[in-house]
This record gives sequence, C-alpha cells and structure tokens, in this order.
Amino acid sequence: MAGRVGLVLGLALAAPAAMAAPESEAPMPPDLAPADVEIELPDTDALIDPLRSRVGFAVRMRWLSRVEGSFDRFHGIVAALEGGWRRVEVEVESASVEVGGRQRMTEWAASDEFFDIENYPVIVFVSDPFAPALAIQGGQLPGDLSLRGTTARVAFDMRPAACARPGHECPIIVEGRVSRAKFGMDAHRVAVQDRVELRFEVMLADPDGAP
Repeated sequence: MAGRVGLVLGLALAAPAAMAAPESEAPMPPDLAPADVEIELPDTDALIDPLRSRVGFAVRMRWLSRVEGSFDRFHGIVAALEGGWRRVEVEVESASVEVGGRQRMTEWAASDEFFDIENYPVIVFVSDPFAPALAIQGGQLPGDLSLRGTTARVAFDMRPAACARPGHECPIIVEGRVSRAKFGMDAHRVAVQDRVELRFEVMLADPDGAP
C-alpha cells in the first residue's frame, strides 16, 4: 500500500479484495490461539458492507465544543489468514469527508490544514493478525494507520460484541484516538486539541453478495 494514505476505522473493518497483504505475519500471542476459539466465521475473506457501515471522526475544540464528521465512501475486508487468523484492512476516500452538514467545517476538514484531500486521497488502516475471539470478547487491535503520507503504529479498541454474530446481526465497533500532530495535522493548535477520535461501525456483506 505504498504511496497511499491510510485509515477506521475499522475499525473497520475491511479493504478491497485486491488489496495486497503483507508477506510476513506478526507473532501470535499464545493466549489467543485460534484452535481455542469456537466462533463461526467463514474460511474466506469477508467484505465490508458500505451501505450498512459507518466511518466517523471527531475533534474537540479548546473551548470544549466537539465537532463530528464522517466519510461516505470506503471499502475493506476482514481477510482470512492461514491458521484461522484474521486481519482488518480498510481504505477510506478522504474526499468523501462530511462534517454534519456544515459547509465551512467540511471545507476546513478537506483542506491542507486537516485531511488535505487533494494530496492524500485515501486513508488506510491495516491491523495486525488477530484471533476471531476478539470480535466477541473485544480488546486491543493494533495496526498501521496511513494518513497524510505518514504511516504510524496505532492501537485501536474493538468493543465487545452486542450480539452472537458481530458484523451480521450487530456492527463490529472499533474506535480509538490518534495524535493529529503525528500525521502533520498541526494547524490551529491553540484552537483545536491534538487528539482525533476515529470510529468504525462495520457490518459485513453476505457471502453470496446480499446484505
């Protein structure tokens, strides 16, 4: 994914089927061995359903007001890896940013002071491999976030599932905070706090292509 700006969120979770997977896998923690997990998941990649999913963000102003926005166009995949492991890959089109119907705030979010959509058209998040149990139990989901030409390690949180079949009966929710200064988003540091909140609410497409 060199040369592309990456995000999900996650949280979501997913990316295009054609998206290349890293050649090497991160070591697996022994307490999350896939063999110990009894969760029914397909053995093939699961695509994100963009019509039923949401990728959102929020920033807080110094005077404590909170500005929320979202991205309308994104795609992704929960990739099935060898041994039963999974990896989330999400690609978001930064030009689809929208800030609650507020035109001036939307233009600011799209400008070179924030997401800089002209120079960095996509945001990508690729998680480390994880056991399927994480989608039920919840827990930390580390990975690589590419934003504004910078790729950095981040650690998002996958929330415990609210149903028996997360991604189908209820969304898989991944959320966390990143430092905007780390990704070159350092304009208006007096007026805007450094932390950007990211949230992915992910529903997966049916294996046959229907929601």
